Amino acid sequence: MSLQTQLAHIQQRITLAAKEAGRSPNAIHLLAVTKGQSIDQIQQAYDLGLRDFGESYWQEAREKINTFALL
Repeated sequence: MSLQTQLAHIQQRITLAAKEAGRSPNAIHLLAVTKGQSIDQIQQAYDLGLRDFGESYWQEAREKINTFALL
């Protein structure tokens, strides 16, 4: 399943859950966790509109931050 398809599925689930809870889907913030993901995969997520990313370890985060700081 492509990242684009997965993201669309997640966004649909967020919309449904928000409506069931009586909340606006716009009030829910999606944070993409990039632990163990390659730079290419993170770039794909960025290209799909994701802007907030989480990492577990500073060593992995530092490399990714340095790569994307150049963009």
